[in-house]
Amino acid sequence: MAADSLLVRQGDAGGVTASVVRLMDRRSGASESQEWAFHREVEAVLYGNGFAEQTGAVYRLLKRTGVQGRTLPLKKSCTQQGIVTQAEFEWLRGHLGDVRSFTLIPIDAHRRGSATLRRRSAATW
Repeated sequence: MAADSLLVRQGDAGGVTASVVRLMDRRSGASESQEWAFHREVEAVLYGNGFAEQTGAVYRLLKRTGVQGRTLPLKKSCTQQGIVTQAEFEWLRGHLGDVRSFTLIPIDAHRRGSATLRRRSAATW
């Protein structure tokens, strides 16, 4: 997949621009690409945390829902491992700015975590 076609859509979620990208999860040998959200943007939307203020709350939420193992942590060495191409990595990293590593969350896992968060928040009101 060409790196310039990774972006599927962008939208405003609570004042945060959140992006969805399409990328193949080569760790599993899957033949189809899937949609992913950037961990940093998900945390900003759900908890209002900027990059320097990340608390790990999204990781804990994903762990509670049993989907934490499906996240895709990426760093430069992932290109040598064949998890992403160099062009994909550069595009994804460039989308976030000056970062060394970042994590993608599968959209279906993100939806599951968000649903858990909504149920839990509703129960505490």
